[in-house]
Amino acid sequence: MFWRGWAHQQLVAFFGEGYPCNGEGDRKGVPVRLQVASTPDMLNIERSTVAEVYDQILKDYEAAKLLLPAVWEERADYPRPTSVAVTSYIGQANLYMGNYDAAKKALKEVIDSSGKELLPFNEYAKMFNEDQEKFNRESILEINFRNGDTSGYFWYGEGSQYGLIAALCFQNASGDVEAAGWGNIFFHDANIKRFNGDPRLDIAALRPGTPVIMNGQQTQVLKYKDTEADIQGWSMRKYNPLKSTVNELNLGVGINMYLMRLADVYLMYAEACQATGDEVNARNYMNLVRRRAYNGDSSHDITASGEALRDAIREERFMEFCGEGVQHWQDVCRWKVLDEEISRWYGKTRVGNPHYDAKDLYFPIPKVEMENNPNMTQSIGYENE
Repeated sequence: MFWRGWAHQQLVAFFGEGYPCNGEGDRKGVPVRLQVASTPDMLNIERSTVAEVYDQILKDYEAAKLLLPAVWEERADYPRPTSVAVTSYIGQANLYMGNYDAAKKALKEVIDSSGKELLPFNEYAKMFNEDQEKFNRESILEINFRNGDTSGYFWYGEGSQYGLIAALCFQNASGDVEAAGWGNIFFHDANIKRFNGDPRLDIAALRPGTPVIMNGQQTQVLKYKDTEADIQGWSMRKYNPLKSTVNELNLGVGINMYLMRLADVYLMYAEACQATGDEVNARNYMNLVRRRAYNGDSSHDITASGEALRDAIREERFMEFCGEGVQHWQDVCRWKVLDEEISRWYGKTRVGNPHYDAKDLYFPIPKVEMENNPNMTQSIGYENE
């Protein structure tokens, strides 16, 4: 029940034509599937509206909450969702719908009753690499991985392949730059500037010269391979092994990935508080996350009000979750600030200057879906593509 709601939430976030919080609930969402299709008519259903999809998501979450424990006793069950995880997503769904009071209620329940806590910075710094404590005190829901190829073919193993794509670059025994995997993604220079000295920069990215162990030898991160002279070429740090290449792990990385953690709950709660005029709690919960980054030093706290406070919470989410997954993309789309992001930070890429169009806030329905389902309709802006 929970995973069905979660899957619909991801699908409507990527393929739906907007978010209810922006008054776009009547626009096209995705088909709502509540049972396995056994006939063509059951398979070829129309797209529900965005609001209808979110209504079903909440129904699934509310039903799942009644069926799940707050804590699993057996470690083998730790990867499974709990009622705490479901309540976190109830808060998130309500936030995306613009139901700010309902979002606050659910998120505050997690804050007050879950038993979760923000890890101190020294433990936070290890959360995303092989020294992580899996299912730690801050984690609410995570994907469980194991090192190595456990299936006979690495695509079907129990390890993550993210490290293949976003592999760091290091100095090999010959003194040359080498990627620890395929090496297709590196940290954008604008992000380095954007962190503006925040300590979380070195949690999200690896600057050249950072010590690592590759192929059993102590070495260092180098500037990313095959990059232009004017690019700094930092590597991605989150979810990358720092003590072995991906090849040494037989292409499967056993670093767990977080779907929900308490810092996200705090910042969603801060956002909902700001939206309802409760600036005291908005600042408090944002600064609790921010203060952790500075080892408890409150001199970096945000004291802003109004739109400046709203923007500070948004920027705090970028710094806290940079490199973790889809959080920032979904944030940018629901806030409808992609054009501002491009003009302020990402106006230059290796392949040219990005062009913004309103349809960029959602993906087109894939061609195969359009061909296979006669009742499927394409999203606005993609009809003739």
